[in-house]
Amino acid sequence: MAWQDYRFKRVTSMRPYIEGETMTGIVVLPSDVPRVGGMIARTGLAEGVQWYLSPEEFQRYYEPPARVPVGKPRPKGPHLTGGARKTR
Repeated sequence: MAWQDYRFKRVTSMRPYIEGETMTGIVVLPSDVPRVGGMIARTGLAEGVQWYLSPEEFQRYYEPPARVPVGKPRPKGPHLTGGARKTR
C-alpha cells in the first residue's frame, strides 16, 4: 500500500512560549529545549493537551489561517451556510 500526504482540516490554537515560564502540564520532546520563538499549542479551545513546538517546527509546519480581506464579501455556498444550493 502506498503512502499519501494529508493536511489537517482544523486550526490549532497557539501562543508564544515565554522565556522562563513553567512547562508543567506541557508536553516537551526530550530533544527540545524551550526557547523564545517557540510556541505552545493546545487541543480545542478549552483546557486540554498542550505541547511545545520549536521555532523551526512552527515555521516549517504552521501558518495563520486564511482571512477574508476587510471589505471583501465572504464566499457563500452550501458548504459554508449549511443550506442547500437553490436549483432552477
